[in-house]
Amino acid sequence: AEKIRRSRALIALGRRMAREYAQRLSGTEQAVLWESRDEEGVWSGHTDTYVTVWSRDSRLRSNQITKVLIDGANAWIKV
Repeated sequence: AEKIRRSRALIALGRRMAREYAQRLSGTEQAVLWESRDEEGVWSGHTDTYVTVWSRDSRLRSNQITKVLIDGANAWIKV
């Protein structure tokens, strides 16, 4: 029981830390490697620290690295 409780506590802590880190990226310019576009035209890619970023910019291409402002309008992260 104690092992399970500790495991759940560590998982929750990891999620909270990841969310806080991603929130600190808001308002910053980040280099993103764009990987794929979904059926709705939303591109997804990753920063150099593996934070997932999304954008609807139609000029993006797969395997392209661009600098984007994480502002919630042109590019956003889910926190």
